[in-house]
This record gives sequence, C-alpha cells and structure tokens, in this order.
Amino acid sequence: MIRVKIEYLPGISYITRKKSDEIEIGGANLYSLVDELTTRYGMDFRKAIMEVKSGKINSGILIFINDEMVRDLDIPLREGDKVAFSPVLAGG
Repeated sequence: MIRVKIEYLPGISYITRKKSDEIEIGGANLYSLVDELTTRYGMDFRKAIMEVKSGKINSGILIFINDEMVRDLDIPLREGDKVAFSPVLAGG
C-alpha cells in the first residue's frame, strides 16, 4: 500500500465535490489510482479521466505527477507522490 496526495482542479472537483484527497492504494500505478477513485466517485469520474473503450487518458484531461505531465496510465506511483487532475483549458 502506498499513500498519495491528489488535487482535483475545477472541472474535476465538481465530480468529487472536493479539491483534494490523500488516500492509500493497493496498486502502484496511475491506473490503480483511477480504479480506486472510480470506486469512490463513480463512473462519471472514470469517464472524465479516461476513454472507456480504449482505456487511454481522455484527450480533454491533463494529469500531473509531482508537477510533471503524464499521458500513460501505467506510470508507477511512489509513496508521497502528488497527482493532479485538470481539464484542458481553452479560451479565446
């Protein structure tokens, strides 16, 4: 089990109804974290984060681990990592 810190930026926090979490997960990669958060927050969370059919990160979502953007759900997580979920922001 590892403990990770999670930040939900606006657009994702409307699903979680909170801005942050600190949780323990049994798996040691980003996919395991998404699974745990889906258990907690439901399929709306999963659909916001990943394309359900392909299992890849949704193109409208940015995921950061310790302030580095990642695009692969197989990325390993370590004790104390900080993970942030943010929608892609567009404007004009």
